[in-house]
This record gives sequence, C-alpha cells and structure tokens, in this order.
Amino acid sequence: MQEKGKTIAILGCGLRQIFPKNEGLYQQIIEKGGLVITEYAPNVKAKSESFLERNRTVSGLSLRILVIEVAYK
Repeated sequence: MQEKGKTIAILGCGLRQIFPKNEGLYQQIIEKGGLVITEYAPNVKAKSESFLERNRTVSGLSLRILVIEVAYK
C-alpha cells in the first residue's frame, strides 16, 4: 500500500554535515515533496546532545506523541 503523506526529516546537525550519511534518502524525500530541515548552521556536526535538542523540534511539529519505550541510563 502506498501512503500519500509527506515526510519531514529533522536533522540533529547542519545540512552540510548530514548524519547518518544517506544523501539518496534525503534527495528522495525532497523529490516527493517532503522537507529536510534543521535548526543548526550548515557546517555543524552531529553530537549526542543535538539529537535531544532535535527531539524538541519533532515534538513541537507533532500533533500527538506516543512514547512506546524509553530506556533509563
């Protein structure tokens, strides 16, 4: 079944330092009318805390959030 929704990829890094490296996926998202966005400057590299910050953006854009499992460290 082919879904008709659009994808928004929210990066935890800059657009010139995309992690994980998968330019084909990001290009496909854009070609199908989706978005690849980030709040970081183009050359900012990914680091662990940037993904926590990215999650704030994800939750802000979401209508609903469902947490299935969260590991405690």
